[in-house]
Amino acid sequence: MRSLCLIAPFILILSCQSNIIKKVDYDLKQFTFNREINYYLVKGDDIAFSATSYSSVSEHEKLLESLEHRKKPIEAMSDSLWQTIDATYSQYNADDYIIEKAKVHEIVMFNEAHHLPRHRHYVKTLLADLYDIGYRYLALEAMGMLGDGTIFDKKMQSRGYPMRHTGAYIKEPEFNSMIREALDLGYQIIGYDGASARGNVEGNREMLGADNIVYQLENKKQNGKLIVLCGYDHIKEGNSGTYWEYALAERLKQMTGNDPLTINQTEYNERLNTEYEDPLYQRLRHTESVVLLDDQNASIDLAQDTNWYDVFVFHPRTSFTNGIPDWVMEEGEVVHRKFENIEIECPCKIMVHEAKDDISLATPIYVREIDSIQNSIHLPTKGKHVKYVISNGNESYVVE
Repeated sequence: MRSLCLIAPFILILSCQSNIIKKVDYDLKQFTFNREINYYLVKGDDIAFSATSYSSVSEHEKLLESLEHRKKPIEAMSDSLWQTIDATYSQYNADDYIIEKAKVHEIVMFNEAHHLPRHRHYVKTLLADLYDIGYRYLALEAMGMLGDGTIFDKKMQSRGYPMRHTGAYIKEPEFNSMIREALDLGYQIIGYDGASARGNVEGNREMLGADNIVYQLENKKQNGKLIVLCGYDHIKEGNSGTYWEYALAERLKQMTGNDPLTINQTEYNERLNTEYEDPLYQRLRHTESVVLLDDQNASIDLAQDTNWYDVFVFHPRTSFTNGIPDWVMEEGEVVHRKFENIEIECPCKIMVHEAKDDISLATPIYVREIDSIQNSIHLPTKGKHVKYVISNGNESYVVE
């Protein structure tokens, strides 16, 4: 059984006195300060902008809070319905279920909510086990594409990490951490959401995306199975009930003859307060990612069309320590840093970079905002050798 070790991370207290400190140029424009994000939330009711912006600066608790902005609590599930569900379905470890199912498939498709980094993090935790059973390609909706159907960031594979301009959403630290892990394991990254790679294919977005994936796999020298990470409804099988008619999953099935394993992460998710969660999710008490299966090993499906998805994943509620999610802390030590030798006006962003990063190109693997440079701060390292950039948008310092 594969599981993550829930061990309290090692906390190391460090000062910047023994480190090399350099003043540098650093572009902070893509990483919005919390006060500006909150302004658009309060003044403009722009929940989508706020949630996505908070995700890009690792403010996971504020992200969940923003999703409740001016929302009404959701009515709880009746006791009778819950008792029926509880008697019919049992909880099973999602990791084990997915890996076992993936052995008999050629394509595994995960969906994500673009503002919930937890979904990318979960895919990251499965990459090693999926690689062990033959998966070699990771296709990403968010990968930036050129007009000829090739990926924008052609040097990413050799560089070992994406740039902050590699594609939409990839500047988000958990997304770029997932790509780093995939590259370290040996996956080849495929983009598909753009112009036709063949140059002569017409059709809607779903058809073009599927054709781009198939074309690129046909031209790869290495055999291997395929993982796809895309947004929301793109993993629907059968008639999607949308203007697409058939979504990406069904188009891939039609073009390849392979039935994809479709894994829905977006239907049931936590909020900061349980009364804003889906009624079924409100009832669950689980400490690991789970699937709900009946005695025939069929997944629970309360959606409109039970043929759309193969399984729903229920991730556990996040607990926070010093503002850091438990699922981030599981990845490696958390250091307790002090940067008192740097004189800079706050608020500042502390950008955690891998030591190998070219900071003019790379997206950080974690971001933390501070109100005072004199305070010590907990920073996840995700098990990597790291360096830090401290920036207020006008001046910046790197600590190595």
